[in-house]
Amino acid sequence: MPDKDNGLKKEWQEMYDLAAGSWGDWLEEADADFKAYLGDQWNAGEKNWLTQQKRAHYVFNRIRRTVKLLTGYQRKTRLSMKIMPVGKEDQEVADAMSNILMHTMTKADGYNVMSDAYESGPIITGMNFVEVYTDNRGTLRLARQAYNKMLPDPTMTKRDLSDCDFILRREMLSKGQIKMLLRGMKDRDIDNLPDARTDNKFPYLPWGFRKYGEKLVNYDEYWKQETKRVKMLLHLQTGERMEWPGTDRELREYLAYNPMLDSIDQWVDKITLHILVGGEYMMTVEDPMRLGMYPFIGLFGFWHPEVDDDKLKLQGVVRSLRDPQSSYNRRISQMIDIIESQIASGWEANENSVVDPEDLYQTGQGQVIWKKENAPPDALKKIPPPDIPQGLFALNQMLDNLMVEIPGINEELFGTEEKQIPGVLSKLRQGAALTTLQDLWDNYRQSKRLLGRVLIKAVQQQYEADKVTRMTSKPVPPAFYERDLSDYDIMVQEGLLTDNQRQMYYEELKQMYQMTAGPQGSPIPVSSLLEAAPIQMKEELKKAVDEGQRQQQQAQQKQQEQEETLKQWQQAQIANNIAKSKERMTQADENRTSAAYDRARTAAEIQKMGDDQILDRVKLIIEAAKALEPPKPAEPAKPKATAGAKK
Repeated sequence: MPDKDNGLKKEWQEMYDLAAGSWGDWLEEADADFKAYLGDQWNAGEKNWLTQQKRAHYVFNRIRRTVKLLTGYQRKTRLSMKIMPVGKEDQEVADAMSNILMHTMTKADGYNVMSDAYESGPIITGMNFVEVYTDNRGTLRLARQAYNKMLPDPTMTKRDLSDCDFILRREMLSKGQIKMLLRGMKDRDIDNLPDARTDNKFPYLPWGFRKYGEKLVNYDEYWKQETKRVKMLLHLQTGERMEWPGTDRELREYLAYNPMLDSIDQWVDKITLHILVGGEYMMTVEDPMRLGMYPFIGLFGFWHPEVDDDKLKLQGVVRSLRDPQSSYNRRISQMIDIIESQIASGWEANENSVVDPEDLYQTGQGQVIWKKENAPPDALKKIPPPDIPQGLFALNQMLDNLMVEIPGINEELFGTEEKQIPGVLSKLRQGAALTTLQDLWDNYRQSKRLLGRVLIKAVQQQYEADKVTRMTSKPVPPAFYERDLSDYDIMVQEGLLTDNQRQMYYEELKQMYQMTAGPQGSPIPVSSLLEAAPIQMKEELKKAVDEGQRQQQQAQQKQQEQEETLKQWQQAQIANNIAKSKERMTQADENRTSAAYDRARTAAEIQKMGDDQILDRVKLIIEAAKALEPPKPAEPAKPKATAGAKK
């Protein structure tokens, strides 16, 4: 199909001219940003001038510290990617998909890939991509795509690439690697491709113009996204839709035998991949990952698509640090030159003026200037070294502070040695510094959520049920392969960074155990924590815990038995006391009855006796009472008065 080949080659050339013309100025600035981060902070003109002056071009790289601060914070505060259900009925499929995504991110080193793309993209150059692909065994992998090998549609305005019409990518590969990728092509067609790169495209691509690049071949991918109108089968009862793969005639015949189906027109996005190797068209693949979207996720820095200047509309953090860093290097170099010129003093001496001329060379770091014996005294004059201006140190300190203030951070993020600053104040200052860069964190989280959506669709398309069961150790949920699963049933969220779902379950369970711990303890048993704990030698620990619980139960049982015995004894004592109390009450009643009877009998007898007899009885009672009284003690004798006392 030579006409199709020429048409695609021409179309690819047109797209490259459009993208390269728009992104060319930005690529130049991005390359300078990356070199400044690595330490190449003097331009060619400055290097030549310093070389002519026999001066060194020193580099005091302060950009690297700022970059590592921002990326180190991101790596330190990483969060995992987990799947949450929208409704209660979606819990099973959400757990299964979350388990697979955690497994994929761990095996593919996904979090490191995202962190590397975040550093090289939003922080240094302004743009990087992460690609989702499958390896030779059909396992999902992630790869970072650098800024200098990708040319997206310059008219795109959305970070999710939904309005990006095309993406161009170039790799420099060996013929053996190309044979592995293009398995449908004949080996001799690939062997006949030219070795050397001759088109001068993608000028900032590594190995493009180096000696080793002669052994590599241009491998170009032309990704194209188009919106097409297609025929969809609509189930009249369930509302389910499916694209019709056949012709219109076949569709009419199919609908005639299926009255519950109907056809509708719908606009859908179609992804097409065209591959060119060595400038020659090789093949076209319709959506190789079957995602319905690009397998790329963009990570962008300060991006303002509405700006017309290509150098300004996309930047990283390093862009604003290049000028202060360049000025800082120049000031430090000038201070070093002044200091070195001061220690370059020496001696002026006439010939034959000293016994050993070598002694003059051992008096310092300077040089010796010899004069003729008959030379006049003023033939040579010593040039005094200049003093270092004190304002130069203040200027250098100001430039040093600008390296921190311009990107929107402060010294608290680097750590402070001041002991008088309260911890709360230091924490508030750190939070204020991070607030100025909050848009970078938000954009990164958005990219991670987009990556989760792409991975969900890739899992549905690339992993069969047997592989899903093997990875989750559970049967595949019924709704696992639904086309709109990520649109309505589940969502991507951030969680604790763990290697697998079981470890995340343990961390969340531990937090819940601590939150629900009250005076009576947590309702969550310790055995559940131990069962979920990702530790080694768990069985030995479980045995020790079970033995401890058994001994504790025995002690509790013994204590309960003692308490029960004590309770029974106390109840018996209470019953005994109650019985004695009742007995006393009965005796008291009997005594009261007997006393009443005695009083009544006495009264009756008194009535029968006469007055004389009553008086006699009373006298007898009084005499008997006096006889029973104890005798009174004798009074002490009074002392006799003496004659002296009377006087």
